[in-house]
Amino acid sequence: MEVKKRFVSLDILRVFSCLSVISVHFFLNGGFYSQPIVGWEMVTMLFLRCLFIICVPLFIMITGYLQNNKTPCLEYYKKIWRILGIYFFSALACGIYRCVNGQYASVRQIVYGILNFTAAKYGWYVEMYLGLFLLIPFLNLVYLNLKAKNEKLLLIGTLLFMTSLPMLVNTFRFGDAAWWNEPRLSAQYQKLIPQWWNGFYPVTFYYLGAYLREYPIKLSRLRLAGLTLLTVSSATLFNYWRSHPGVFIWGNWNNWQSPFTVLTAVFVFSFILQCGEKRKRPKSVDAVLRFLSKISFGTYLVSFIFDDVFYPKLAKRVPEITARLPYLPLMVICVFTASAALSAVIYFIYRGFSMLWKLIRPYLLKRTSCLQK
Repeated sequence: MEVKKRFVSLDILRVFSCLSVISVHFFLNGGFYSQPIVGWEMVTMLFLRCLFIICVPLFIMITGYLQNNKTPCLEYYKKIWRILGIYFFSALACGIYRCVNGQYASVRQIVYGILNFTAAKYGWYVEMYLGLFLLIPFLNLVYLNLKAKNEKLLLIGTLLFMTSLPMLVNTFRFGDAAWWNEPRLSAQYQKLIPQWWNGFYPVTFYYLGAYLREYPIKLSRLRLAGLTLLTVSSATLFNYWRSHPGVFIWGNWNNWQSPFTVLTAVFVFSFILQCGEKRKRPKSVDAVLRFLSKISFGTYLVSFIFDDVFYPKLAKRVPEITARLPYLPLMVICVFTASAALSAVIYFIYRGFSMLWKLIRPYLLKRTSCLQK
């Protein structure tokens, strides 16, 4: 019974992660990054951006939570076909949309776009995840051979030092008084600790998910919510200091590897796990959550289409960027609903092909055996 509740929590986490992705894309498509960080509307949007940037880390942590006992065997690697299948049909849908919309001029561009992960604008995640998928059984061999809790903490601490801490520590200019008065004027920083391994962050989040399954944070939901609010507020203030009075400054301190993002992701992950375990819901609600969780991968990928459809309409209707803040819930709901509907169609198409393959595979094997004889 306990395992079932945990998996319901993970369904909630997947849906929340998917909504977070679409929410982050509101700022990308809604003009946030071109508007100076001035006024309460922009500060509010900055706060929400600092919260929802945990979207990708949460997805990877869910993988670590679920896959931390997988071993290198053929049965595990067969599961890659589901990932590739959903990706193919999602990227195909995005490619067809791009052809209809004039972004692609030929079928050849669709094929190339599918192969190089650009047909679906957010296909970079698949390219990253495929590599992580191939490594998972070997990452588990490392983790499972560490018997003591302190050893596993040391592994995660080492990865955080390599991939996360430099994202904040190496972003200052010590000894330059003028820079401290207005840091947005210069992007030349002093490196204090090694930073070469920062792109290894998916492994860090994978191990965090695995660790939290074995050693969950034992704090109340109220305290976890308070810690989340404190961390996101700190990230907001820090980003405000780095950007004000100009536009949002992109930097390592506000990326997925940032210590702010890591802490927020851990607190939100633990909070939602607790909420999912302790709350009783109708079975129909759990069934809907389970289905939305199943199609969340495709929903993420095809959301590009509906970003492209809805946001130009918002820009035309609401020209002033700061006035778009109240439309955030509406845009997220519209994009999510439309994307989930298309993803559901893709899911059933994939299921249909899978069932067809299971039916014809024995016949093909039999025919191959007869030809060899």
